[in-house]
Amino acid sequence: MAKNLLTYLNKVLGMVIGALGLTGCMELGDGIPGGGGAVAMYGCPMANFAAEGTVRNEQGEPIKGVKVTAGERQYMSEESMGKALTDEQGQYHIKIDAMFPADSIWLYADDSTGVYAGDSARVKVEYEGNGDGMWNMGDGKAEADFRLIKN
Repeated sequence: MAKNLLTYLNKVLGMVIGALGLTGCMELGDGIPGGGGAVAMYGCPMANFAAEGTVRNEQGEPIKGVKVTAGERQYMSEESMGKALTDEQGQYHIKIDAMFPADSIWLYADDSTGVYAGDSARVKVEYEGNGDGMWNMGDGKAEADFRLIKN
């Protein structure tokens, strides 16, 4: 008898909830940003990144051949970090395609000759906003100048 009563109450409550229009589903929307619903997306946010600047000694003279790397040393392998050597004017230009967008990034300046002590700086990344508004954040840029001291 108790089983029949519970079955009857279950059916009645189901009809009441259905009549009130209560559902367990959510409208997904049409996939347009700001289109009024959730969008099912798979993947990882990405951005292109560029860093530039100069490396000089204590007297302000440019240092050629200093390796400048971009990334988190404790989390990235040497091969996956962006890197460049400084030219005759002490300038470097680093480009990384498709990295995880970050609001700041570490830059490291290391003299392979051992004449100068290395230096590092955490710099802010500015985005141009030319992404797609979904997963592509666009192009990020950072600038840092280093002044290395002799060992």
